[in-house]
Amino acid sequence: MSKELFSLIITCLLIINCSNPVNNNNPPVMLYSLSHPLFPAVVGNYWKYKLYTFKFENWDSSWTYKDINSFGFNVDSLTNFNSYVRREVVDSLFITLNDTIYQCYVFDTYDYRTNEYRGFYYPYWIGEDGVYEMGIFNLSDSLFHKGLRIPSKISLYDIWKGQLSYRLDTSFKTSFLDEICLSKSEIIQTPIGKVSCYVIKARMQVAEDVAGYYDFYYYYTPNIGLVCKIRLYVMGDEKMWALDYISMIQGYSIK
Repeated sequence: MSKELFSLIITCLLIINCSNPVNNNNPPVMLYSLSHPLFPAVVGNYWKYKLYTFKFENWDSSWTYKDINSFGFNVDSLTNFNSYVRREVVDSLFITLNDTIYQCYVFDTYDYRTNEYRGFYYPYWIGEDGVYEMGIFNLSDSLFHKGLRIPSKISLYDIWKGQLSYRLDTSFKTSFLDEICLSKSEIIQTPIGKVSCYVIKARMQVAEDVAGYYDFYYYYTPNIGLVCKIRLYVMGDEKMWALDYISMIQGYSIK
């Protein structure tokens, strides 16, 4: 599919699903995306990741996070991976929510196993106060909702409410996260070298009837972006956990 046809289809989809009645006396406000050092969004930028899954459990009730080594794995020992993907900024589109028009950067994932894009699009808007996730959509369905992901100014141990949109089976879902900055300068070893990271922990409840959480640890390097993501399934006592997966950067291209 050509980029022009893609944009036309998506624009029609956005008009159908996002438009609200506009007060003629108050025309929509246009908000363009700015920049954020932890989230360099320009059409054509991409990041390559390998996804590693684990069956490692922690039963130490005194466990606390100190650094990436707290999870008990060595980056150099990561050999068997389940998938190899490229997360890419594929387009820039306008989304209307509540009489405000947001210029959003749209991310899609290219899967090297199938040699095709997955076709699930994640739009983000970058405002003066941070990076906002705007939902999820594909060519037949959509769920649009504005929620903060990364504030523009982050201090150590800052806490904020975040948002995560995702697909579950055939449905799109949005969950809310409790997020906290654990470090602004943790050094981690990656295939692209040693990098200094902001470490952001985000907690999401698995389900209302499940006494457990997903804890995400995001490692962001300024002017590069996300270099590593780790997900744990945390039991109800909040100490015992199972390491679910690690997504580790392999390369990137930033304009």
